[in-house]
Amino acid sequence: LQPPRSELLQRPGGVAVLRWNRFDPSLTASLLQALRNVTTSRGLVLDLRGNGGGNFDMAQTLLDALLPTATEVWVTHRRDGQSEQRLRSSGRALYTGPLLVLLDSASASGSEMLAAALQHTGRARVLGETSCGCLLAVRRHVPLPDGARLAISEMALQLPDGRRVEGVGVRPDVPVPRTLAALRDGRDEVLEAAERLLSAPR
Repeated sequence: LQPPRSELLQRPGGVAVLRWNRFDPSLTASLLQALRNVTTSRGLVLDLRGNGGGNFDMAQTLLDALLPTATEVWVTHRRDGQSEQRLRSSGRALYTGPLLVLLDSASASGSEMLAAALQHTGRARVLGETSCGCLLAVRRHVPLPDGARLAISEMALQLPDGRRVEGVGVRPDVPVPRTLAALRDGRDEVLEAAERLLSAPR
C-alpha cells in the first residue's frame, strides 16, 4: 500500500490540479491548505482517478471546504434500523471558483461521495469515466486471529433526490474515454478536456 500523498499542480494554461491517492485523515490539513492556496482565475480540477477512497469524515470535511452555501448533501441509512441521518455542508467554503472533477473506474468510496455531491449540487461537473459504484460507509473493523481486520459496511448513502451510487457509480457529465494513441503519446486526454472547459469563455 502506497503512503498517503497529495499535490497541488499549476498547469501552464493557468488551471490548478489537486490530486491525492486516498482519503487518509493525515492528508486533511494539507488538502485544506491547498484549497486556501489556489489563486488561479481559470479554475481547479480535483483529480480523483485511481483514488479508492477511505475515511468518511474526511470526505464530508472536503465538501464543507468546496460548497459555498449550506445544503443537504447526503442521506444515510443504517443496517441496525436506526432513523436516517441527513448530512449538510457548512457553507464555509475555502475555494469558491470554477471546479471540475476527474473520475475513472478505480475511483471509489470517498471519491464517489465527494464527486457525486459536488455534481448533484451543481458545484462541479464530472469528466472521465463512470466510477466504481463502491460507496458504503464502514464504521467498524472486526479483528481476526491472524492479525487481519474485517471491514463491515454498516451504512448506505443516497443523494437527497434518492439516487444511490453503490452498484451504479458516478456517471460523468462529460465522458472522456482514454485511447491507446494518447497513452502512447504520453497525453492525458481527460485532463486536456478539463483544461479546455475551464479555458472556454464564460
